[in-house]
Amino acid sequence: MTHVIYDNKKGKKIRVNKDVLSFRPSVYGVILKENKVLLIKYTDGIYDIPGGGIEKGETMDIALKREIFEEVGLEFESKKIIDCRENFFRTRSHGFTHSIRIYYLLSGITGTPNLNNLDKYEQKYVESVEWISLDKLNNSFFHENSKKLEIIQLASEM
Repeated sequence: MTHVIYDNKKGKKIRVNKDVLSFRPSVYGVILKENKVLLIKYTDGIYDIPGGGIEKGETMDIALKREIFEEVGLEFESKKIIDCRENFFRTRSHGFTHSIRIYYLLSGITGTPNLNNLDKYEQKYVESVEWISLDKLNNSFFHENSKKLEIIQLASEM
């Protein structure tokens, strides 16, 4: 296989040479409270589940704790795997990327959601952290084809 096909944010299929792909394993934490989910909102109006890439030499546990603290200022006591997904996409920082994403349901949450620990890249693109009612949540909150709503629904059923 010399090429992969990925769907861009608008659902268009693009063929990419596999040699230009970055590989990015990542971890994300779904935080639920009182029929709401905690999401980060980007400056383009799109929402996302907090989390991000695992750095070289970092365990999944350490990466998840770091990412949740950086992006929403919270700590957690326990986690349970919701799902693992694979995706091909393009970002400003990593270019064309092959990502393995592990989603966790987090519990034993401590702290108050805040953006005080964002890195310099995130400071440019993250607008807020918000509790969103599960009843109001729909696919328009997320990038097309992201399946984030499906992940949150799975978490709410656990």
